[in-house]
Amino acid sequence: MIPAELDSHVQSGSEEIGSPSIRAVPLINILVPLDFSAASDRAIDYAASIARRFSATAYLAHIVTHDSLAGAKLSLDARDRMDAILKTGRLFGVHNSAMVVEGALWPTIDALVRQYAIDLVVVGVDPKTVAEKLVVGSNAEEILRKSQIPVFTVGPATTREPQFEAEFKSILFATDFGRTAEAQAEYAVALAQEHRAKLTLLHALVPPRHPSGQERSAEEAASIQQMKTLVPSGPTPGCKLEFKVLVGDPVANILLAADELKADLIVMGAKAGGVVASHLPHTKAYEVVCNAPCAVLTLRS
Repeated sequence: MIPAELDSHVQSGSEEIGSPSIRAVPLINILVPLDFSAASDRAIDYAASIARRFSATAYLAHIVTHDSLAGAKLSLDARDRMDAILKTGRLFGVHNSAMVVEGALWPTIDALVRQYAIDLVVVGVDPKTVAEKLVVGSNAEEILRKSQIPVFTVGPATTREPQFEAEFKSILFATDFGRTAEAQAEYAVALAQEHRAKLTLLHALVPPRHPSGQERSAEEAASIQQMKTLVPSGPTPGCKLEFKVLVGDPVANILLAADELKADLIVMGAKAGGVVASHLPHTKAYEVVCNAPCAVLTLRS
């Protein structure tokens, strides 16, 4: 990975944004897959915070996979642990439902998404599983790659604690100008409008081998112009847009920008994966999730 601070150049601009064509973020039902780890425990608090903000229903689900030993005993134990979570009062003010289901991880999550018309999946990634590349880490990436709906991930480096009611005042949207970039930008703008936040659009340029200062400046200006085309025009008070271009490794630059902006949330695309998604090398989105100082919301590319 190229250290972002060693090969970066910033060109930015800002303006107020907003448009009647931007739709409100549709968050009615939230799914929280739980494995009862510390990471999924944090995910509960974030899900509750978001649910309060949007008056959404939170569905807590523990999945007993087919390869689990003593499935019946595990299911009973899981129900006891789920009941204990509900009795803590952490979901105060949140309409919720808890369940224990059996099946393979992703097909079961996918079925729950369809059954309960889920709009957002909230997951946690444990630092131990990232370091050791164990099951939870690969499961989280499988969800990122296969989910058709947005996934809100709390990674091991996340230092931000959720408020009682979610409030994102600094949002970073990283784009590679893929074919779904416009839809992703619309979602990011809608979030910024909901929270009356500052939204920074970021594009990371791969540096050419022999760049001239003039060529680089022209390419950066073109990238900013392209980012501007992703966002419908029309001012809305309290919602500010900034454009930023960094040159170098995309993951390093996203993390650098998130740190500098003190971002409350990173929004970015996640590449789709097939049946072997969890066995492929880590995606850029997953690398960001594992190292970001804040939560990351991924949208299917």
